[in-house]
Amino acid sequence: MNLYIKNIFTASESLQITDVITLIIAIITFLITLYLFVLKYGIKFKATLSLTSNSDSNVPFFTQITILNLKDKVILITAIYVKINNIYILIKDYKENPLVLNSLSAVNIDTHPVEFYTWDMNKVEINEVFSSTYKKKIVIFTTSGKVEVEPSSLSSHYQELKKPFIKKIKPVRLFYHENISGSAVKYVLTFYKKGSISDVIKINELDLKLKTNFFNYFKLTDKCLENSKFLYDYIEKQKQNKLLHYDELFIVDCERERKRIFSHFLEKKEILIKPIDLKKYKILEFYYTLNIFTKIK
Repeated sequence: MNLYIKNIFTASESLQITDVITLIIAIITFLITLYLFVLKYGIKFKATLSLTSNSDSNVPFFTQITILNLKDKVILITAIYVKINNIYILIKDYKENPLVLNSLSAVNIDTHPVEFYTWDMNKVEINEVFSSTYKKKIVIFTTSGKVEVEPSSLSSHYQELKKPFIKKIKPVRLFYHENISGSAVKYVLTFYKKGSISDVIKINELDLKLKTNFFNYFKLTDKCLENSKFLYDYIEKQKQNKLLHYDELFIVDCERERKRIFSHFLEKKEILIKPIDLKKYKILEFYYTLNIFTKIK
């Protein structure tokens, strides 16, 4: 009898241990399933951002932008902006060809020096926007919706930007082949050897003030820097004197190109843009929404 009771208790203990192990396995399986679900559900990014200016541009611009996809699914990005309250500054527009960001991967966004910024076909001055104390946020528009990301260490967007108090700011850049000049660049010199580019020199306003020496065996004179023709003739003369070796030289007079390409903007007076307190506009929006709802009822 005692042996029978002992066997019952042993079997009961074995059953309890088995139940505990089964429960632990079930909990672990549930947590893994939940984690995988959360990893795939919704959209979440981490991003970095820095503001810079260099000797090629008098205008500050955003650079070193990295976006990390924290979800285990492919996300299509249609546009990237930097938001400073009511100001949206365009970084990249992928409307025609969405940027594919693979699951749990990162992408670096290349930016270049800026000539100036525009809003509603007007040239604008937004230095106060950059220097303001308002928080800067990276706004990422995807085919699934909009995500706002606070910069860290590491096609619905068009409706959002149509709100009356939102100002969508676009940077304007001057491109020549694969070269980009900022607003302070005066000349871009492209040297060719055997049909390919051997060297590119950008001469900016700071170089002119400091009289920067770009060549080993001769210096550019104030006279040759007066216009692109003088500069071309002067460098060709150095080639004849065998102080330079190249096959072809192309010089872009950036000031002339700006007047030709951006005449619409340069003829107008700059508009001063400042960030506004969005809290007031949210209250105003709520007030008008209540009014409209009351009138409809």
